[in-house]
Amino acid sequence: MDVTAEGTPILLRDLATIQVGPEMRRAVAKSPRFLVTPIVSKHRVFSWAQQPTLPDHAVVAIATGYDRDLGVLHARVHEVWSRRQGTQVRERESGFRYTPTTCFETFPFPSMDASAEERIGEAARELDALRRAW
Repeated sequence: MDVTAEGTPILLRDLATIQVGPEMRRAVAKSPRFLVTPIVSKHRVFSWAQQPTLPDHAVVAIATGYDRDLGVLHARVHEVWSRRQGTQVRERESGFRYTPTTCFETFPFPSMDASAEERIGEAARELDALRRAW
């Protein structure tokens, strides 16, 4: 986990934002692409959305354009974190709810050097390319 000079953990909310309503539209309008994930899903999947896509209430939109963030959010550690922090929807087969305030904002962003950032970003770009080609 990365920390500030004062020793405070750096959380995902310090690096990217989740907004709702007009604030969300303004946040995602600043970037040609942004991450999205369904609020309720049996499998947690993040993917890139592009303008002029306007996510609705059933989708979490994350205002970031970094491949590194896609890689971190798709990592097993974030999957486990979000399942522990999110809420269950009825029976397990129905999926679980990804709540921005408990799953995203509280996730401690991992500490990494430029080399690790590039490797994670490259893996995320590869994943995205494979999905698009499928």
